[in-house]
Amino acid sequence: MKKIIKYLILIVLVPLIVSCRDTDIYNGNDPELHSVALESIVGSRSDWMNEVLRMEEDSYGRVLFAFFGANLYWTVNGQEDVLAIVIAQKADSDFTYYYDSNNVIAIYVDQLNEKLTLNLLESYFDEEDIEELKVKNDWNKPINDKLLFRTEVTRKKMCNVNDRDLLPYKDLLGGNLYHRIQCYGKDRNGYMLVSVESELSNQSSRTFVIYLLIVNKDHELISFDAVMRVTDIFDMEAIKRFKQENGWSFEKQYD
Repeated sequence: MKKIIKYLILIVLVPLIVSCRDTDIYNGNDPELHSVALESIVGSRSDWMNEVLRMEEDSYGRVLFAFFGANLYWTVNGQEDVLAIVIAQKADSDFTYYYDSNNVIAIYVDQLNEKLTLNLLESYFDEEDIEELKVKNDWNKPINDKLLFRTEVTRKKMCNVNDRDLLPYKDLLGGNLYHRIQCYGKDRNGYMLVSVESELSNQSSRTFVIYLLIVNKDHELISFDAVMRVTDIFDMEAIKRFKQENGWSFEKQYD
């Protein structure tokens, strides 16, 4: 009888424990690097499955690292994950710092069935691209404080922009249902980069389109030009141009 009772208790408690687990929290050992990745890679999200691998450190304390993680947005191939190489400039107990729009190269991958290792990364990224990334981030040169952006060290990224904030712009976004909204860095003007998936529907089909927007501190679009339909969320040069054309400041965004 005792065995039966114990078995019944397990049947009840195990699903409750699993359901209470917060899968949106990174549980690895490098939250400061994880925070930079989430700030820098459009579509990346907090998740228990995310991995960070330290690859190299320069003489000024910069860290070159690999990030494998969950992706918010569906691709033409379905649900794919994100694999990236990222550079963080420095970190302290509260904040981690990076060069905005210059610190990442990324691709889509199917879920990795192997452990994230340096050898595995060689099959996905060219050495020339990694060296170019280093050059853009002043590798082994003094850190340029004027270019530093910062984000809070966290294991769970929050975004306080919601679908109601976007409803006034439904004509620009092509729909009236918005999913998986994510926030990224803020510049000196208080402008914030936001990604959103817009659902375009008719009687026969549903199409999902990703947009980037630049909004102010009140979550209002800074202009009608500050909307970009995204065809490649890893095209950092296109994202940088979009920011430049809309008055984004790439200088240190904090005093």
